[in-house]
Formats: sequence, structure tokens, C-alpha cells
Amino acid sequence: MLRCEIIWARPCFILHSKINYCRVRSPVGQLLVYYSIKGSYFLPDPSFRTTASPSLKGGQIYQIWQNKKLPKEGAPLENRSSLSDRRFPRIRMAGDFTVKAGWTLDKRQLYEYELVYFPAGTQTRYTVEDKYYILDEPCFILTRPLEPHMYQFDSLQPTRHLFIHFDIDLPAADRPACSILSPGSASLIPSAQISILPGLLKQIIHLASAKPIRWMERGALLLYTLLTELDAAASDIGSMESPPPSQISKALQYIDHHLTRSLSVAEIARDSGWTHEHFTRVFVQAVGVSPQSFIARRRIEKASQLLIQTNSSIKEIAYAVGFRDEHYFSRCFSKIKGRSASDYRNQFSDPRAQHLAPAEAYTAAYPMNRYFIYSRE
Repeated sequence: MLRCEIIWARPCFILHSKINYCRVRSPVGQLLVYYSIKGSYFLPDPSFRTTASPSLKGGQIYQIWQNKKLPKEGAPLENRSSLSDRRFPRIRMAGDFTVKAGWTLDKRQLYEYELVYFPAGTQTRYTVEDKYYILDEPCFILTRPLEPHMYQFDSLQPTRHLFIHFDIDLPAADRPACSILSPGSASLIPSAQISILPGLLKQIIHLASAKPIRWMERGALLLYTLLTELDAAASDIGSMESPPPSQISKALQYIDHHLTRSLSVAEIARDSGWTHEHFTRVFVQAVGVSPQSFIARRRIEKASQLLIQTNSSIKEIAYAVGFRDEHYFSRCFSKIKGRSASDYRNQFSDPRAQHLAPAEAYTAAYPMNRYFIYSRE
């Protein structure tokens, strides 16, 4: 007869050794819970300790699911996912709720992970253990198993939030762990710089609602991607540069839209709503160069595109990007690019680029009309 003392957090692993106790290793810490073992079932009951004779073979590892049958004696670890790779999460539930103003979700602990996305900033207060956060900007909240937490929703307006509950196995030694799943990691991750992730979460909820072909597998893959990107975002929070002031972003767009004509710093500063002196000082701090230098560099960058994408003459290109003197354009081009405009065209001109049109500089988070190599293998 074996007496089992179980340390449990769902899902869990049991290593049944030759001694009279079996211990469960939890992916998130240890919680002492006792179970009655009867036949081939675990019956959760935290109120008592019992003895039983489970048909488990010593030295075997079994995965236990609440209220589910155990594998047969000697059976290998059961794969309960449709995915062959166990690194992927298993989604338990997902939803998109809007709660009434002032509602409170009382303190609780979960046995799985909960990821919540708040698409708008409110005065909702999230408390986890001894910390609290005011969710006044769009953000993700990740609560780990057994973390005591509560939500006090905004008292003045309804609050929408999208959520997903999931389990995930302990990471194997031969692949890196997703650090945000570890206890003590960041609970709040701002979403302003990772706008694709809300769309992934919405797609997971859509799959659960519509249940199209392979919807569970697709949902798990999307959640794995979402968690990987959130993990990277959490790691970058401390090192990310703060975005430039809105006036500077507006000025950059203004410059790009008016490159073909004469531009003065005073005109750009006036459009931003700042004085010439204040605008120049903040511009240098945010961009790293003076407004005049930036304008010259943007014109040369645009000229570089035209040199390889069109058959226009160098003089025509110089005038097209706002220069009024071909010789001054040539001097600027050589200074910035380190070669003449004609040498640049001869070296980089590609017939495959002839169909491309000049792209706006600030409509994407990456340079446009360029390809990027992941691997040369």
C-alpha cells in the first residue's frame, strides 16, 4: 500500500519512485493538496489523506489531468495535444467581455495561466500579490498559476477586456524557456509598440467561436507566437527608446511630404506649433541631427531610390527631390553616400526594381522597397 503526498498544480508530472511517497513537481511552485486515489482515477479532495494501491509502475513518468483517466501501467507519456511538439500551449477558454463600471473581480488564484488584453486605457486597478497597477493605457496582463490577484474595474465607464486561459508544459532543457511564464516576471506589458498581438488574440477567440478546420491546433500556434512576441517585448521594455514627441513625428511627416520644394526650419517649426529655437533643440535631441541635415539626408535617400528605380537623368532626379542646383546635389550625394550618383546607379541599379514606385517613409515600421535576408544557407 502506498500513501501519496502530492504537490500539485495542473497540469503536473508524477515521478513514482520506489519509496512510499510520490512527489509532484509543479511548473510554477508548490501547493500541497491531497488526493484520494481509487482505481485509475485521481479524485481531487483537499480535506484528507488516504492510502491506496494505484496501478503505477515504479520509475515511470505519467501526466495527470484533473478528473481524467491515468495511462495504463507502463504506458508512455500521453500526448493530449494534436500538435506533435509539446512546447505549444493548450488553450482552456477564451473570450471577449465588457463589464459594467465599478465591478470587482474578487481575489482569486487560478491553476492555469491567464492572459488578458485591455484595448483601451481606463482606471481599472489590477492587484497581484503585493503589487498593483492602474491600467491607464492599452496593455496585456499575464497572471501565472497560483498568483493571488484581483481586478477593480473602472468606476466611471464599462471596461472591455479579451482573455485566454491556458496550460503549458515545463520547457525542455534543449530549448529556451519563455521567461514571462516564470514566477516573478513582468505582469503588465504595454501594447503600444506591438500592435499585431491584439489581432492574434482576437483570431484565437474567433477560431474558438467558429471552429473551422484544425481550429485547436491553429489557436495553439497563434498563442505560442503571441507569447513569444510578448516575451520579447517584456525583455525590451527597459532598453526601448521612448518615442519622439508627437510634434517631432508630425515634423518628420511634413518634411517627407514636401521634399520636392524649398523647405525652411522656420516653416516646419511653425507647422509643429513650436518656436524655431525650441523646435530645433528638441529635434536634435530626438533625431540626433539638425533639421537641415535631416532634410538633406532624406532628399538623398529619395534620390537613391529614383536612381535605381527610374531612368531619369541625374539632373531630373536632383530637381525631383527638392535641389535647385545639380552641382550642389552631386556634392551632397557624394558626402552622404561616399560615391557619386552615377557610380551609385551603376553599382546598385537592378532591372527587378524598375517596377517599384517611391514609398512613403513613415507608413511602416521598416524601410520599404527593400528585401531583408534571414539566412544565406
